[in-house]
Amino acid sequence: MSKENTPMEPSINIKADFTEILNSSPKGVKYIFNILFGKKHAEAERRIRLSNAQDYADMKKIISGEATYDNEKNQITPSNQDIKSLIVSALQDEEITNLIGCIRSASEYIKDDTDNDGGPSQDFINRWRSDAKLISEQSIQYVWGRILAEEINTPQTVSVRTLDVIKNLSKEEAEYFSEALDFIFYDSYLIDNGDTKNPFISPEKGHKLRDAGLIVTFTPGMYRSGTWDTQRFVLSGATIPKVFYISSSDKYYFIDAGKITDDPKILVWELTNAGKELYEILKKDHKTKEESVKKIIDWILNSTKASEFYYGDIVKHSDNSLSVENLLTISRNR
Repeated sequence: MSKENTPMEPSINIKADFTEILNSSPKGVKYIFNILFGKKHAEAERRIRLSNAQDYADMKKIISGEATYDNEKNQITPSNQDIKSLIVSALQDEEITNLIGCIRSASEYIKDDTDNDGGPSQDFINRWRSDAKLISEQSIQYVWGRILAEEINTPQTVSVRTLDVIKNLSKEEAEYFSEALDFIFYDSYLIDNGDTKNPFISPEKGHKLRDAGLIVTFTPGMYRSGTWDTQRFVLSGATIPKVFYISSSDKYYFIDAGKITDDPKILVWELTNAGKELYEILKKDHKTKEESVKKIIDWILNSTKASEFYYGDIVKHSDNSLSVENLLTISRNR
């Protein structure tokens, strides 16, 4: 963020699932095609794309099972063979179900409006596909799909180490991390409110996230502490020279430094590199729950001496700049 102004396994209906997948972007279908059918069919897809103006429609027919590609004649022909029969020769039925579950999660997040011409390496795709076949939990399939979409949209953003950590997450651990998203600030730290009776994240969940390799350490009572970050802020056209602020994926909280005598403190648990990479992926469409906002407001009131503070929504614009909108004032005597 700029320092200026800004702060139980479901059954898979093959036909229905592929209808949903094929509604994703053409760029997404290209990679999904490669993941499902490997080099032979990926090569066929490239030849079709070069030789036929109806390449995208033809490709959809091949993937949906309405047609097959004849490599010798370089054409597609009608087929009665459904998609499951086409893949089953290479993969077991359960693996197909898992793979399609992960791909379905990826398809809706793949974008065509990217400037780069590259994409994931074949090594990444092979690694992703190999692990996807073993993931049956729906919550992990969602995360695994988001990882593929992120790597397609922005190549070389997901490390192999992160893949190793995430593929081993349990359903419970994935859900705990999703719950923790509301309380992750500065893209790197899980905030602790110091309240043993009503913590942001319970000790049990914190230990689970630590053992899963998503936070560096977790020992209640032995926190890493510091003060809120500072920056200038423009409010209603007037510049506040210095504010103390904390920012999450979609919320920005700040205190006018001129209205308090003591710097506001913060207790945090640092995310691991894998935790940070996973957070960067999942935060993009995350909305903090109102219940969590209320908890954060109460924590700020209890942990600072500020008579008032502000919070609002972080908005990302088409030029990638950020602003804070829908500002609200919280007063201590509210």
